[in-house]
Amino acid sequence: MMQPDNPEIQSLLEKGDACFSEKDHSKAIKYYDQCLKLDPDFLDAIIGKGKIYFLRDKFRDALFCFNRALELHPEHGFTWGAKAMCLVKMNRFREALSACEKCLKLDPYSARDIYHTKAYILRSTDKLNEALESINKALEMDPRDDDSWDEKGIILTKMEKYKEALECFNKADQLCPNNALYLLNKGKTLNFMERNEEAARIIDQCLRLDPEKTDAWFIKGTVCNKLRRFDTAVECFRKARQIDPESHHLILGVLSEYIKKDVGILFGIEFWMLREISPDFGDKRFRKGLEIEKNGDFEKALDYYEKELGKNTKDPIMWFGKGYILEGKRKSKEAGTCFDKALGLNPGFIEAWIHKGNAFYYDDSYQEALECYENALSSSPENLKALYYKAMCMIKFRLKEEARILFEQCYRTSKQLESKGESTFESNQIFIFLSLVQLLNKDLMESIGKSD
Repeated sequence: MMQPDNPEIQSLLEKGDACFSEKDHSKAIKYYDQCLKLDPDFLDAIIGKGKIYFLRDKFRDALFCFNRALELHPEHGFTWGAKAMCLVKMNRFREALSACEKCLKLDPYSARDIYHTKAYILRSTDKLNEALESINKALEMDPRDDDSWDEKGIILTKMEKYKEALECFNKADQLCPNNALYLLNKGKTLNFMERNEEAARIIDQCLRLDPEKTDAWFIKGTVCNKLRRFDTAVECFRKARQIDPESHHLILGVLSEYIKKDVGILFGIEFWMLREISPDFGDKRFRKGLEIEKNGDFEKALDYYEKELGKNTKDPIMWFGKGYILEGKRKSKEAGTCFDKALGLNPGFIEAWIHKGNAFYYDDSYQEALECYENALSSSPENLKALYYKAMCMIKFRLKEEARILFEQCYRTSKQLESKGESTFESNQIFIFLSLVQLLNKDLMESIGKSD
């Protein structure tokens, strides 16, 4: 860095740098601003501000600072590296790669970190051979860099070289034991290898270290789902939602990886995703029971609806609420009885028809389920749940073309509702995704229509 001629600027810079080291970023930025009032082109203060903005996830502001610094000093290698990191965070990978190359030419001391960053960029753009070459260069420069071993493991996992990937994660763990992120990545790889019991054990280790790691709960959910521990899987997904209520994108991301691998969708995940699109009748009493259940207290939620029904046995929404809770615990017959009560009081209750159908569907009574979905669709032809489950019935009946047409209709309807803003973004994304999974599932679509 450059030594300022003005001793006042030097003093302010030193104070700002001291605050930065102590992680008092608000105070540091005030000192840097005071430097820039005295000299608007003072490079160290501009870069200091850029680093603080970066740490605060204000990547656009950080990039502005680094670009300004490079206007003043185009050969400043560190700043090219910092600019590359900002661009990576903004998903501007082509520009980031160019900035990395500049940094490598100008600042050999940053080479290991820049090769690591390059590897991440190349992996993110599916240039896996180049990514592997770059991370190997980083490891040649520092074979004890645990972060680079972890990155190499992720790259090899994407290349489906799982055994080699595990060796990298083990190396990272040896160099930096008890790192939750490394354990998570190892668990993901074991999951892809179908070593599900090992994956569950490793993810549990990760969660003991960092119980707030949302994607670890999702991965644990997918592993438990494959082990047919459906109730545990649903609880894991629910835990992730409690930590991050906006986290549906994670489950979509997890499932998108499975499309690449085997194009299947597993019962427990599908059940959970569809169930998360909760019925909403604008009835505060109904919502209260639902919130109790979502907090994991099944018995308390059931007791709540029963008390409400004790006050008024002719309330179809409370009968539906009780049935909905029972359905969530796979008590299909008891749930079906509640939905019948609701429909006896209100024959046009669409959600009750759908969930009565679900009670039959999950009890393997597909013809009865189909009749319920058709009743719902007669009143609401664009109801996404009814369309989706009717398509699933067609699969059970091995009616290939009918299933495909219904999945396509579900997909188109979801898109149309999303563009009109007539349904929640989240529910549309789920139906779009689930329908696409089924349409892309060639093994499934080829198997239906064949005789047993």
